[in-house]
Amino acid sequence: MDSDRQNDPADIPRLVETLESNSYDCVVGWRRERDDPFGKRLASWVAAKLRRFLLSTELHDYGCTLKVFSHEAAQSVTLNGEMHRYIPPLLAWRGFDVGEIEVNHRERQHGETKYSWQRLPKGFLDLLNVWFWQKYSGRPLHIFGGLGILSAMIGFAGGGYSIYLKLFQSTSLSDTALPLFAVFMCLLGIQFFISGILADISIKNYFSNQQYDGYRVAKVLDDAQAVEFDLDNEVESRVNLTND
Repeated sequence: MDSDRQNDPADIPRLVETLESNSYDCVVGWRRERDDPFGKRLASWVAAKLRRFLLSTELHDYGCTLKVFSHEAAQSVTLNGEMHRYIPPLLAWRGFDVGEIEVNHRERQHGETKYSWQRLPKGFLDLLNVWFWQKYSGRPLHIFGGLGILSAMIGFAGGGYSIYLKLFQSTSLSDTALPLFAVFMCLLGIQFFISGILADISIKNYFSNQQYDGYRVAKVLDDAQAVEFDLDNEVESRVNLTND
């Protein structure tokens, strides 16, 4: 906790009680009634909406420092840089149950805020990093290759249109930057594709040296759903054997 006395220590027992009574692995504080300047609240609101959209986690407050964890959840998180604000989605992606409750928030009584507009680009880059790691850490060639193909197609389209202007419109290509743009986009596409291949090789080497296999938990099944899942798989297996 910060020493500015904005957070209420009395909320900690409530967080722990919610964690234990609802079998959560992590409970996050939600500063619903924040006593902060309007600009800070607006920036936090926009950032929360963007995080919910990209990270697919239904949380209202990612910046509250009041969080409680189960032992297993706390051990599973590896943090670096300023990734602490993304602990809840990192846990959710690994199959842990994350909840939130409303907590108190008061006006700052000591010190000055460390948050300014200069931290907004850093936070956005961290968000893109987490989003990329979740979506494409196992297949970076898909995003870089896709961008490469798109760039190359734009370049080829620009080059084809330049040829059309030269042959059928008698346009002097020295009067337009379209050929240079077409060449640039083609080179950019090649660069994206090569970057994807190198990233794919690096990711495979990384995971080969880690105990963690890189997979995320897509869905946690309760006992009834697990039984239904097993029955569906058994039926499908018998059908396949019959067809064989």
